[in-house]
Amino acid sequence: MFVGAIQLIGCSHPVLAQGEGAVPVDQEISAEEVLRLVHAAHPGLEQFAAAMAAGDLAEAQELLVAHFANRQEPVVPPTRFPGVSEGNSMVMLPGSGMDRTIADEQWLRHVFTERNNDLGTLETYDLGAEINWLHTPSAAFSWGLYLNQLNIISKLAGVYRDTRDEKYAMEIGNLVVGWTRQVPRGYGYTRAGELVNSGMEVRNRLCNAIAAYDAVRAAPSLTPETHMAFWKLFITACRELMTYSGVSYPGLIPAAVMFPEFTEADQWLTAGMVDIHHQLVDRTTPEGAWDTHSVSYQTVPVPWAARSLEFLQANDPGGRHDELAAMIDRQAGKLLEMMLRITMPNGGLPNIGDTYGRSDWNAAAFLPSLQPWMALKLDAEERARLEAITDPFARLKAALAIADGRAGDEPALSSMAMPGTGYYVMRSGWNADSARYLYFDLSAQAMGHAHNDATHFELYAYGKPLLSDTGDYFLGWGYRTALHNAIEVDGQEQARGAVDMMPVEWLSTPGYDLVDGMHDAFASLGVSQRRRIVFVKPDYFVTYDLLGGEGTHRFEQFLHFAGPTQQLAAQVALDRNTLAATTLHDGTANVQVIPAITEGLSADFVQAQETAMLPEDKFERAAMLGWMVTGATFQRVKSPVVAYTR
Repeated sequence: MFVGAIQLIGCSHPVLAQGEGAVPVDQEISAEEVLRLVHAAHPGLEQFAAAMAAGDLAEAQELLVAHFANRQEPVVPPTRFPGVSEGNSMVMLPGSGMDRTIADEQWLRHVFTERNNDLGTLETYDLGAEINWLHTPSAAFSWGLYLNQLNIISKLAGVYRDTRDEKYAMEIGNLVVGWTRQVPRGYGYTRAGELVNSGMEVRNRLCNAIAAYDAVRAAPSLTPETHMAFWKLFITACRELMTYSGVSYPGLIPAAVMFPEFTEADQWLTAGMVDIHHQLVDRTTPEGAWDTHSVSYQTVPVPWAARSLEFLQANDPGGRHDELAAMIDRQAGKLLEMMLRITMPNGGLPNIGDTYGRSDWNAAAFLPSLQPWMALKLDAEERARLEAITDPFARLKAALAIADGRAGDEPALSSMAMPGTGYYVMRSGWNADSARYLYFDLSAQAMGHAHNDATHFELYAYGKPLLSDTGDYFLGWGYRTALHNAIEVDGQEQARGAVDMMPVEWLSTPGYDLVDGMHDAFASLGVSQRRRIVFVKPDYFVTYDLLGGEGTHRFEQFLHFAGPTQQLAAQVALDRNTLAATTLHDGTANVQVIPAITEGLSADFVQAQETAMLPEDKFERAAMLGWMVTGATFQRVKSPVVAYTR
């Protein structure tokens, strides 16, 4: 058992079989099969149908090329919804005529720059005249992963759109032809010599290909072979996404809308509509958290859904998608509002799951959620009133007041429990400068971007974080339980997967807030953990931990102290008699942790270690314990961590 008071002082992917499962796209589906997958009765394809009936496949292909080059509908719509921008799985052109110099000097010469996610660096390689798409020149598999997303073709398509220089269209065609000749449809990356399937990369690749093809389909330099390579990519990618258990609708819905000529388009649309409902409804908690439990991924489905709806509405103005639009409005609103509800008094967000650095010091962290929420949920008059509020945090409070149906400019509640999600927020009030705030986490940790941090809490007061977690050095580096204000048992972290999170009690009164919850993430050790936190308003918090089970065990409670600024390490004094730990920061808020029962308890600083930071070691304590991420990914300083042990 550990009881303590906190005093505030003011001021995995499947491997592709190397045989049958690794057939390149060009071999998987023949040109004849592609042509026979075209609706012969589709408007404008009468001559194509006649050529097919006569068995003249070459003529039929030429006619289909002419059809796609000259058709006026369907269209890639302009973006309207706030938050829809260039990025993964967006059918948009990231390139422009301004990229002409880099296109000429690098891209046309197959000199590409991609990210090494093991080191956090950009690496540039010359891939030669003939690209080997399945070979990754970097030691990091991420380099080849990004290359095979085919981001390059949508970039070049943007250059072509603005310049109409046929050399860019010709290069796009050559890249797609070369890629389809070498690469299986489900390919994501090569790791340790094995081809690894990744539906995520298929989705990203499909979106890039749709955007690029729409820009170059009428280019005189595109040959029938080039068009055929694009069609093969579309069909096989959609087939792959229909078997993908992850998010598929950002690719399937635009593909179905843009290529109704293919008989399988109806299947793509049906699968996409099922998936968009699953992702936005089934995977979203009653209070509006996406089940990834990561602030970086919480709102990812929103722009994808908005973009999919833009495709449907632009190409079917009859209004058959009102029900879908209403669902997106409702669920996207919940996903966005969740971010607003948990926002810290400085405008930052608690470090829930993967954060690509850290979000608690970022005063503008909530703004990417506030703007689209206002666009979805407010009429023009209400939006104008809120946009006239110059202070962003005051605008946030006014938005939540509207969501609560209040006439004033503050939300109905200061503290809030979301037991269906596992998020709990305690506040002394909504004053940005002096408010005290605690976030408590009892959320599921089965999904890829969640951390192993049940009962972790983060503490903020008087304008800054006080007790935080290590932060997200990069994906996977922040998962470990010890990197949070949480407990490890017998040197082991909490289990992932089907771990029960059991909310016990929540009370919020004018004098105190109480949260009480338990989990079985140590079930393999025969141990359960229950944590209770009481906020005695307005100045201190009491934590109470109860670990039960059979046998003798050793527990360690880790506490991570935030520095005086985001970039600086904390200065902490540990009283060896009382075991109280106190930050010593001039001119800013400090925190003191006071153990209530010291018998049998020991405390000491955890010393940060210098390691090689090998990817295979990212889940070990030594990699990040004793460090604090200072800003973006791959940025850190040594910072005091106190471990209380019994």
